[in-house]
Amino acid sequence: MVLPNLLLILADDLGHNDVGWSGANPRALTPNMDALVAGGMEMTQHYVFKYCAPSRGMLMTGRYPFHFGFFTNQDANDYGLPVNFTMLPETLRSKGGYRTHAVGKWHLGFRSPELTPTWRGFDTYLGYYHMEEDYYTHKFSGTGCQPNGTEVGAGGFTDFSNSSGSSIQTLWGHGGTPKPAHRPAQELEGSSHRVTPWSAGECTVGTNTCRHIFQHQISNSTTADATACCAKCAAEKTCLSWTWYHAAATQAGNWPKLCALMSTANKVNPGKTQCDSGTKGPPGEQPEEDYSALILAKEASRLITRHAEVYTPQGIPMFMYLPWQSVHGPEESPSRFVDMYGDPTDKAHYIADVARRTHQGMVSALDEAIGNVTATLKETGLWDNLFIWFTSDNGGPLPGANNFPMRGGKFTDWEGGTRVRAFVHGSPQLLPLARVGTKFDGMMHACDVYRTFLELASITLPHNGDDATGGGDGASRV
Repeated sequence: MVLPNLLLILADDLGHNDVGWSGANPRALTPNMDALVAGGMEMTQHYVFKYCAPSRGMLMTGRYPFHFGFFTNQDANDYGLPVNFTMLPETLRSKGGYRTHAVGKWHLGFRSPELTPTWRGFDTYLGYYHMEEDYYTHKFSGTGCQPNGTEVGAGGFTDFSNSSGSSIQTLWGHGGTPKPAHRPAQELEGSSHRVTPWSAGECTVGTNTCRHIFQHQISNSTTADATACCAKCAAEKTCLSWTWYHAAATQAGNWPKLCALMSTANKVNPGKTQCDSGTKGPPGEQPEEDYSALILAKEASRLITRHAEVYTPQGIPMFMYLPWQSVHGPEESPSRFVDMYGDPTDKAHYIADVARRTHQGMVSALDEAIGNVTATLKETGLWDNLFIWFTSDNGGPLPGANNFPMRGGKFTDWEGGTRVRAFVHGSPQLLPLARVGTKFDGMMHACDVYRTFLELASITLPHNGDDATGGGDGASRV
């Protein structure tokens, strides 16, 4: 029996009325998602949690948040999802023989390697561990401590981890030695995983500090200026980057000096092939190829193509989890997407409010990225035996998003925060033709994904309410 390929697509902070399908919002330009809904089945009463991280936990475990113990995003940042829970990719891999990939925003723990995706069942991972990263620089914009304990000064830290074996390079990527039982060595696919243990670190920022970001170790040294820091970077052949903080780096309005050695192939952190010791200023219009949604789509397409070439001939199915950063803040989008809503003469699509226009541009950028991925699935043939489940992690935040006609938004218990746009799409043998183009008005929940995907993969587990395995709070919807 040939098992189906499985694709779980998770939008972030998507408003209920931010999409164009089913006539929801005629201003919204989302042709790729519209086509998936038209060829699939919309779920009109699909519920999630009101915050990002608990919803992600439900998708990965099939359990309600009170089982895995966190109800806010900060809980996930501080503690992560307990390691005794068996996540969906681990079950699919160990019991179904699936190759498993995650591309996007994790947000289920990163304070130790055991909490990160490739320790929780994914063969490869590329994306963000945290939240609120800049869409172009890929830096977490907040303050506080990094996972290894060092303090984040002004400008945050780069949060873009690559363990997928792609040529995309990162300035701040965590990994750790994988447990052999969780990931055999042959599954690394040329991974760039670091193996140096994470250091405890201390939350201190020194004066004129030159920080070496290298193999999870942050070593500080004092240099007179950014030029001297850059010289240190050039001398250290294994260096990923050095960031030079001037004395007032932690004060509002001051940007740290940046010097880094970067590959010309680097499309994650835009930079030069030699040291740049200038002052980093607020971002302006950035190269579109550095926009996260398009980077993630490119990486997903690369993994899909490789799977079709290497694993499909062996009869090995694929599970891919695409938890997009889009359309979570900060509100950033390539101008061509925002411009789709900026022409006052285009009465059908013009949006006068600048914040709404930018947000809707982000939705259209996400739509194009999804279209890029589905095009690759069709080109490689994986589309012919594929089941897709699409949902958002919560409702859209207000202002910015549009949740009409629901009340409230993200962070609230109203349906604007918990009832989200969702649909499934499948090849004819997976989604009956009678369901294509229809709406399902019954109750659906994020926890249902776990049991549904297990049944599609012909995996049988006891549905006995066990806290750690089996997705006991959800139900298969096959």
